[in-house]
Amino acid sequence: MAGWKLWLVWIVLALVIVGGEAEEAVEEVDESGSAKGLELEQLRSKISALEHSIADNIRELKSKDDSISLLEKVASEKSVRIASLESGIESLQKKGSVDAQELLQKADARIIDLEKQVEKLKSEIQEQNRKKDALEVHVAETEKKTQEMSLKLERLQKTIEEQKHRIQKTEHALEVAEEELVRKKFEAKLKSKELTEVYGAWLPPWIVTHMDRCQDLTVTYWKENLKPTLNVFLQKVSEKSVEARKWAEPHLETAKTKWIPAAKQQLAAVTASAKPHVHSICTKTAEFYETSKSRIIPHVVKAQGIVNPYVKEAKKISEPYIHQVTTITKPYVGRAKKRLKPYTKRIIRTYKKIIKSATAYHRQVQAGIQEKLKQHEQTKPFATKELAWFLASGLLALPVFFLYRLLFGLCCKKARVPPLSVSVSTGVYLRYDLWIHVLSELQENIYTSSEGKNTACYFLSSSICSKDWLPPAPARVYTDDEIAARVVFRDIIATPFVQSNSPKIAFMFLTPGSLPFEKLWEKFFRGHEGRFSIYVHASREKPVHVSPLFIGREIRSEKVVWGKISMVNAEKRLLANALQDTDNQHFVLLSDSCVPLHDFDYVYSYLMETNISFVDCFEDPGPHGSGRYYKQMLPEIEKKEFRKGSQWFSVKRQHALLILSDSVYYTKFKLYCKPDMEGRNCYADEHYLPTLFHMVDPGGIANWSVTHVDWSEEKWHPKAYRAQDVTFELLKNITSIDESYHKTSDESKQVQQSPCLWNGMKRPCYLFARKFYPEALDNLLHLFSNYTSI
Repeated sequence: MAGWKLWLVWIVLALVIVGGEAEEAVEEVDESGSAKGLELEQLRSKISALEHSIADNIRELKSKDDSISLLEKVASEKSVRIASLESGIESLQKKGSVDAQELLQKADARIIDLEKQVEKLKSEIQEQNRKKDALEVHVAETEKKTQEMSLKLERLQKTIEEQKHRIQKTEHALEVAEEELVRKKFEAKLKSKELTEVYGAWLPPWIVTHMDRCQDLTVTYWKENLKPTLNVFLQKVSEKSVEARKWAEPHLETAKTKWIPAAKQQLAAVTASAKPHVHSICTKTAEFYETSKSRIIPHVVKAQGIVNPYVKEAKKISEPYIHQVTTITKPYVGRAKKRLKPYTKRIIRTYKKIIKSATAYHRQVQAGIQEKLKQHEQTKPFATKELAWFLASGLLALPVFFLYRLLFGLCCKKARVPPLSVSVSTGVYLRYDLWIHVLSELQENIYTSSEGKNTACYFLSSSICSKDWLPPAPARVYTDDEIAARVVFRDIIATPFVQSNSPKIAFMFLTPGSLPFEKLWEKFFRGHEGRFSIYVHASREKPVHVSPLFIGREIRSEKVVWGKISMVNAEKRLLANALQDTDNQHFVLLSDSCVPLHDFDYVYSYLMETNISFVDCFEDPGPHGSGRYYKQMLPEIEKKEFRKGSQWFSVKRQHALLILSDSVYYTKFKLYCKPDMEGRNCYADEHYLPTLFHMVDPGGIANWSVTHVDWSEEKWHPKAYRAQDVTFELLKNITSIDESYHKTSDESKQVQQSPCLWNGMKRPCYLFARKFYPEALDNLLHLFSNYTSI
């Protein structure tokens, strides 16, 4: 407040001073004259303006003084309130000392109660913890039991699913069997119809022309002459047998009482007298054998030593020719086996049936003979198994011999038999027509047995029961596209081998990206520039190369899906690029996990010095072979032509051109060989090339692949080799394999094993191997010089 007042006094004094100076100035102006009137007016206006501003400031000061006084009043009130509060605090402090003691006492009592409650709570918490631990143990056991029950439930569900699957399979098999039964019945009707239509086609012409007349004559002669004669003959034979039995009875008694005891005594005497002579003969024979053996053995050993080198030399000289002969004749033998296979199967089945029935009849006859021999005391000593066996064999062989002689006499003699003349004492002479009737009657009885079965197939050749004895069916008529394609194939295969000044092998890598074994392949190729070319098909990403040999060797690639036709497309794309180089004479397909098993010179000689392609091809009748066949492939591809094999091939130039030129069979596989097609998983890369070469040039392929793959684990993927698996022993074992191995996927799991013949000589089968993990690179580089020199 005092500050504001001093400031106000200062302003008033300033104004007074300014007003005095102005008056003095006015007086000076009056004295100076009217010239300075204008300045005086200006000064007056300034003075008035200052007076207004002073008045405004004074008003503001007053308003501020009012607000200051108000604030002072409020401050005084607050100070009075503070003083009252301070006095209240002092009184409360005085009073609180007494209350605090009471509160402390109450607090102590409360603390004691709380401590007791805490102890009680601790004991309860411990009890709860024990219960909790027990519950946790119980829960763990319950969870374990639940897991066990869930595992049992899963196994049960799996078993139920397997049972359902088996039931579905069984139902499907029943349906297929019913369909097959209906089809077989229909085929049987057709066969019987064809048999009746062409009944005389397989018989000799002279029988066909006179068949009706012969049948009438034979029936007539059988009813009028042969049957009564046979009845009379049988009756007389029975009468004679009764008379012979009556005549023999007294002689048998005489033989029992006199002849047999005398013969026994004589036999005993002969045996006793001959026994020492037999013993001495046996002893001398044994001595002679030992002496001759001891003298002959040195000469035999010496002769073997002299002959063995010549035998070995003869084997060495003849072995290539033998292998060449086997190689040349192998396709023809294979074709002959295929042609004869249906006939041989039927013959074997019929032969087994005949042997089975003959064995059963032989045993029955043998048992009957033994019983007959044991019934009489005279023949009882001769009732041995050996004699019974020989007698039974003779009894069974006599009708067969008689029938053979009868048929031989009918079919080989041109002269007719004299007319019928019956005489029991001199024999029975029958005319030719009568025997024809007997044979037809026999044939009728054989064909229609009492059980209603067709027993002609049981006793005679099974070819009678089917139309296999008919002339062979004509070959399938090719479609126009097939005719054109096969003409091209024939010309390609027949094209003479074009010699190149620098023949090369095209190594074609089918890979998703980078090649992990580039360093190993660089070691393999090093020093052989000009004898190889490299092509890389990377389907997913551009490869990063670590070897200069692979830089810039990529071709245009597209996406490849395992098991689909895109695999075959990639193979054809690689072949098309490699065929542009006319020096490429052999083409090898490899994967990113393939490694070489031999050095380059060995591989080059193995592939370039033979005239065949190494394409894997075998027949698998199981679900993973012919079971993948789809009937829509007809007529171009029949089920019997469907083959399976590894996709990793090595082909000569003519076969590479053949693969590129094919569109007929490729289209069938593109449309009807797909994964999960109507419940069948058909993989084109495993079936297309084996089937194609089996159909168009079966003799031009080796039927095995030069790339080793181990399927011994029988999983969906082959066995893979990690770093710890790659040893010298493993690579040595693979390189020494000299037989190709295939196993069918049907229930029989038949193993097909054959030697790997290279130009007629047995050689190791494999030049490359897969499937190796990238981590095995260092071991392979370390062992390369060792295992490739085996």
